Amino acid sequence: LYVSILSLTKMRVLGFVLIALVCAGVALIAWRIVRGRSNRWLVRANILTALLAAWCIAVINQDYMIASYNIAHSREAGNETGVPLDTRYILRNLGIYGLAALVEHDLAPRKKLLWLTHSRHRRDGWRQWSLRQWRLNRWISKLEETGKARNAGGE
Repeated sequence: LYVSILSLTKMRVLGFVLIALVCAGVALIAWRIVRGRSNRWLVRANILTALLAAWCIAVINQDYMIASYNIAHSREAGNETGVPLDTRYILRNLGIYGLAALVEHDLAPRKKLLWLTHSRHRRDGWRQWSLRQWRLNRWISKLEETGKARNAGGE
């Protein structure tokens, strides 16, 4: 209910992850007691749980996920019980991946779309290569092929 009223943010996602880690720790302690495991087992299990959580946080594109969730549950997406979309938070705090979610839902401001296509050359250097950047460049190429970015500039 809290998220449905105030929308999702990076800090709320982090809070959910930390709560999940605490719950997993309590469950592992209970499992240790029931099964008679050692303290060494408990420490290893907690370390593996923390590493799994860190890996999931690193792999998932949180900015895009947060923006998509907020858009899908907003009034602008046709959800009558939703809250108004905070595009300022999406563009300022979630950056280019938040903009990608706005573009997919046809809610992106024209100036930002033009900035996205014109600033692409800054992200093409080999030092800034990452899987996420590669996926973003691939997405921008598809966006340019469909003409969404070019049409936005001409309107």
